[in-house]
Amino acid sequence: MITPYYDHAGITIYHGDCRDILPHVTADVVVTDPPYNAGLDYGAGTNDKREWGEYVTWLANIIDGCEAVVTGPVFVFLSVNGLLSLSAYKRPRHVCVWDKPMCFSPRLGGSPFLPHWEPCAVYGRVCGEGGRVPGYHLPDVWHHNTATRNGHPCPKPDSLLLQLLGAVPGDVLDPFMGSGTTLVAAKQLGRKAIGIEIEERYCEIAVKRLAQEVLDFRPAEQQPIQSSLI
Repeated sequence: MITPYYDHAGITIYHGDCRDILPHVTADVVVTDPPYNAGLDYGAGTNDKREWGEYVTWLANIIDGCEAVVTGPVFVFLSVNGLLSLSAYKRPRHVCVWDKPMCFSPRLGGSPFLPHWEPCAVYGRVCGEGGRVPGYHLPDVWHHNTATRNGHPCPKPDSLLLQLLGAVPGDVLDPFMGSGTTLVAAKQLGRKAIGIEIEERYCEIAVKRLAQEVLDFRPAEQQPIQSSLI
């Protein structure tokens, strides 16, 4: 038995290495934002500067583990370099784009390009049973500015996760939970979700965020519509 760090109202957090915990959980969809191998300081439990071959092998094995425990798609946010490197080893089924209109990422090596976007590689099962089109739809370009830092070096904006989870149905799993944005979005949408995080201080931040009651003040016609697979 693995004891949850937090378990309340359908939201569960496990503190530990996702490679140890993934075989013991199940979900319908994975949405996650692993380290980009950019040398950022995420805490003692994370090595964010590996040889690219080691990084790609490590991440591909984790994606394999995610595919084994979910019934639907696996959305993995990556850097541009990460996507190029990982695709040669594990080709995604589709690539979505997070467009950041007012922001840009560091230059790609010595190139002149300042990326205003990040890729999200899609793995897992993207079709319904028998290869049919599923009963939901989602654009593959998402326009959201970056989030204000909340104690984590690279938090995703709530609006981005609300758009993604609002379109794709089912229980949610995030094996690199960070500050818990995926779980906060799932809570807002009334969905069950599991988060896994190796750094305990981010677990603490996530629990505090989940403890806040969130009210959706958008008009009904602007709120996400949840649907089921055919």
